[in-house]
Amino acid sequence: MGYKLVKGFKMTLDPTRKANKARGLLAINDREKNAPRLIAYYLQQIYTTAVQQISKSGFRESDIRWCVTVPAMWDNYQKQVMRKAAQKAGIPSDQLMLVAEPEAAAYYARTAGVRRSDSSSVSPGHSELRVPGTRFVVADCGGGTVDLSSYIVEADGELSEISGAAGISTGSFYLNEEFRREVLIPKLGGDEEYDRLSTECPHAIEDIIDAWEQAKLDVPLDPQRSILLPISHALYTHLSPDVIAKLEAEQDGDCDNITVAPAKIRRLFDAVVEPLLELVDQQLLKLDVKKDGSPLLLLVGGFANSPHLQDRLTAHLQGRATVLLTPNPGAAVLIGAVHYAYDPHTRRRFSKYTYGVKMSMPFDETLDNGRRKVTSWDGSEVCTERLSILAHAGEIIGTFDTIDIPCAPLQADQDGLRFILYRASAKEPRYASDPGCKIIGCIELDLKAALHLEMPKRGAVLSCRFGDTEISATATLDVNGSTCATAVKFQARPSTRRGRSAEATANLKVSR
Repeated sequence: MGYKLVKGFKMTLDPTRKANKARGLLAINDREKNAPRLIAYYLQQIYTTAVQQISKSGFRESDIRWCVTVPAMWDNYQKQVMRKAAQKAGIPSDQLMLVAEPEAAAYYARTAGVRRSDSSSVSPGHSELRVPGTRFVVADCGGGTVDLSSYIVEADGELSEISGAAGISTGSFYLNEEFRREVLIPKLGGDEEYDRLSTECPHAIEDIIDAWEQAKLDVPLDPQRSILLPISHALYTHLSPDVIAKLEAEQDGDCDNITVAPAKIRRLFDAVVEPLLELVDQQLLKLDVKKDGSPLLLLVGGFANSPHLQDRLTAHLQGRATVLLTPNPGAAVLIGAVHYAYDPHTRRRFSKYTYGVKMSMPFDETLDNGRRKVTSWDGSEVCTERLSILAHAGEIIGTFDTIDIPCAPLQADQDGLRFILYRASAKEPRYASDPGCKIIGCIELDLKAALHLEMPKRGAVLSCRFGDTEISATATLDVNGSTCATAVKFQARPSTRRGRSAEATANLKVSR
């Protein structure tokens, strides 16, 4: 049974990504179809090892709180997949927390301290990022994503998110892929020759990638010297005479190294850094510069260790924002997640979309004329196409705020309720079919425990939370306050589909 190396497979969870046909990292070209399973295996190894180590100190598994970080750019479906993978790995769901990676990094910076990118001294964490009223942007520049989120320090020192998270698929992995595509493949004879070498001596190819991985961390803002990456003996013996001759001709007789000239280095970095700079500009525009003065930008993530990125970002934002660095940018998310799990103190979060559920609501002859109308069990007329708004786009929602919706079955034989969950960019869509409204999943309630009751007593209250890292919902029966089994299920791609599953919401009635 053979093995294969898979890198960065977490990124394949994004269902909207377009396949990249370039060779190399499976995270980049989307050839890996088993990302959830691989993530579960990966987390299972971490879980098993951690439990073994922690148990030696006398703690039980039930004493452990687990925190898994996710990119801020991920949607609800991707977070749900990650949670399910963690559960499959053995992590109990009620002991598991998810946190956005920029948010976790902010927790680390507020504890470990920061330094300005043009200074070598680290100031205590409370000096800047704990001052009430301070607004700052976190730029988490990792391997496959760059995530940006903005926060304000509240009067009591707690954090609130003040603008929607933004992110793009770029970072250190993509820089490696640029190197592979623009330098390594051409120098080793083109696509077919590279494929042959990757099959015959894969470790030797990875050695060159690893050497580039280390060398790129020392690239300055304006590189003046070439990077020399040694060709191992194992790889050299597999090179064709034509490739060796080509290397000698292009590299002044040097066929023992892969040479990357300064101009090529700059182009490789430009391909990855320029989209990042554009994203930072867009995020800064969301802040009130007149009110904030010169905003702060906290640079974290593995790619943040690059002096080229640090200097490039500092120069790009000169006079507009101050770039801050943590003592260990690459570990900021990891360590920050520990602080978050121990003491989460994010008070509010920004809602990027309007969220609502399709419901049957009292029919308005003026506003609902021409819409579908049905008669409820009690003789009242309801419109089955209404959208009950649960959260508004641009709203800053408390972490523990709940939206309560009294609801009841429309027909006597119903043993459950199914809410179709929508999102929209508009703030007040009236109907689920309004332009821009898209289905993102559903919320299901089990009412079997109430079937023995009279119809007027089968009501329930659906409680939803939109201010946490994940959207969640619970429900209780009106008659005795007992909890109903409730499930929130997100679909891979938002859609405008209509049909049986969406029409099931005609069996709902809401009162406010």
